[in-house]
Amino acid sequence: MTERDDRVLVVGSSERAATYDGWLDDWATETVEDVAELLSTVTADVAAIVVEAGVTDGFDRLFDELVAREIDRPVVVISDDAAVANGLGLRFTEYLVRPLEPETLREAVATAAAMSDEAVRRQTYLSLAASQATLELELTPTERADHDTYERHTERLDQLRARSETPLDELEERVSGHPN
Repeated sequence: MTERDDRVLVVGSSERAATYDGWLDDWATETVEDVAELLSTVTADVAAIVVEAGVTDGFDRLFDELVAREIDRPVVVISDDAAVANGLGLRFTEYLVRPLEPETLREAVATAAAMSDEAVRRQTYLSLAASQATLELELTPTERADHDTYERHTERLDQLRARSETPLDELEERVSGHPN
């Protein structure tokens, strides 16, 4: 495991990023204005990543890039709207809705930063596996063969399996709640 620093990357509009930076005064925050800049800045030793939902047109690219780069750090999303998903496939660690109090953000970042790489990998694996299972129910085998999201999830799951410290059968046992 990499030694964590106290750096938190904040991706947001300059005004909001400055506000979040002020609220996170116990952390060494670094603010960037878009996902491309985040991806050029992020390293595996970052404590947590805070992303304002309005700065990206979707989170899949961000999460896929983090997995591909083996950066297993938690992501806190801040949005104006409640999450529209039903919990399946949510790859972020925490989802906060504005208006937001400073203490709420501080607590979310502290909780996220305390997560181990393995815990983040497990969370990502479980969310991708749930999304993949949903797609398997919705699509025929022929449709799955040509479905970009299904292919991307399969590739990312394979990457996470290869890097996991928890044996896959043990993780699947935890998911199912039944010993094999």
